Amino acid sequence: MKTIHLTLLLVLFSVALFGSTRGMQIKTRTNETIMMPYENSYALLVGVSDYTNGWPDLESVPYEIEKVKVALEKQGFIVKTVIDPQGNELFDSYENFVNEYGYYKENRLLFFYAGHGFSTNGGKKGYLVPADAPNPNQDMRGFKRNAMNMGRLITLSREMESKHALFLFDSCFSGTIFKTRALPKQPPYIRKSMSKPVRQFITAGSANEEVPSSSTFTPMFINAIEGEGDLNEDGYVTGSELGIHLSQSLPNYSNQSPQYGKIKDYELSQGDFIFFLKSKFSLNVIVEPSSASIEILNIKPKFFQGMKLKKGTYRLKIKNEGYVTQVIEGEVSKDVTIEVVLTNIQVLKMKEERALEEKRALEEERLLEEERMREEKQVREEERLLAEEQALEEERTREEERLLAEEQALEEER
Repeated sequence: MKTIHLTLLLVLFSVALFGSTRGMQIKTRTNETIMMPYENSYALLVGVSDYTNGWPDLESVPYEIEKVKVALEKQGFIVKTVIDPQGNELFDSYENFVNEYGYYKENRLLFFYAGHGFSTNGGKKGYLVPADAPNPNQDMRGFKRNAMNMGRLITLSREMESKHALFLFDSCFSGTIFKTRALPKQPPYIRKSMSKPVRQFITAGSANEEVPSSSTFTPMFINAIEGEGDLNEDGYVTGSELGIHLSQSLPNYSNQSPQYGKIKDYELSQGDFIFFLKSKFSLNVIVEPSSASIEILNIKPKFFQGMKLKKGTYRLKIKNEGYVTQVIEGEVSKDVTIEVVLTNIQVLKMKEERALEEKRALEEERLLEEERMREEKQVREEERLLAEEQALEEERTREEERLLAEEQALEEER
């Protein structure tokens, strides 16, 4: 188990693929046309796995970092990764990243920290733990000199000018560093969410809870930004929706109670972080033989490789002369490639004939075996009857000999 494992994620959303999208019009699933409010998306992923001074190693962190990296790149983020920073390298990685990207209002910045965390003063002070920080239970002064005080990160978040930022902690961490509030019952209206700045925080658990060594929060977060977190199905996943989704879903799979809140700053707590979801997904069908025709039965458009489909269930009819036609049904909720191998009718007939021949041969073998068993039974019965007859004959012979002996004895007496 991870001991107070802290994962920090500052998430800034993007739809664009490594390019400026400012001024682009997009249409939502509800057919609302809006202007893309952001220009670029940048992510800093920091993972500390190999601890050298009294903290247990976190072997799953590199894997978790890579999974988050892949998911964010699919969302259009340019990702920078820092692994096992020591001492001031940890804070420097954040500060340098903010200096490079954080002073553009329309940028979205994502910070992800995976590693140990530690709280003091009853949870009022939190620390991120670099690779070489000593264990505070053994050297508190040395720990504070090396660890990164969360207050420094909060200061950075206030100083940066990027409009939206979402921090996620895959950890059990004190929530006193941000403004806690009840989660909204419904996600806020999207235009208002876009226009106002925000610094949002979501933790995997509250203070004194224990995070499993293999994260449940991270894959659930990834699934959420890929669509599961779109609670009102409007084509967006907001920070509020993430808070609702994770707080309701994560306790079903681990003993954790996710916490949600915003920075203690009125001006930086009015908006909502946003992910735009893909409204259509590509469908490719690889068929053997390649000459087969493909038809989607429950929509009018003709099928073509890579065609874009809305999320839903589709029925495909795949046929080719000389082959058995297949009808398959499946859910399209992401880009999908299906592989289908049709069965050759002649081959099928040959297989059926071969199977029939094998069945007939087995039946003949069964009948022959039954006949052999009947013959063996008959032979055994004949042998039994013969043995009984021989026994009776021997009994008669012995009786005749006994009578003859008695008669001879009488003759001798006379």
